[in-house]
Amino acid sequence: MQGPRALDTMRRRLLYRASGRSKLEAEEILGPFALQALPDMDEDELAAFERLLDLDDITLLEIFAGTRPTPEGLEEMFGRLRGFWKGSQHQHG
Repeated sequence: MQGPRALDTMRRRLLYRASGRSKLEAEEILGPFALQALPDMDEDELAAFERLLDLDDITLLEIFAGTRPTPEGLEEMFGRLRGFWKGSQHQHG
């Protein structure tokens, strides 16, 4: 188990990774979610988000769109990501 300082460092690193994707579409999906969700994620959730970020952008976008199966262990994180965007669409659309 990591301490609060280590988790804050991990959150900053993950925010950087989420906001600097090679495909703009992936960056636009991940960046706002990371800004909102990372501060409240616990260590296990941070590890799952890091696994999500390890996916290449095309795979990530296909999973997000539902055209590719979600990797085992990432179902909840992709569910949160999709839920964030469904809620965001209703607020802004």
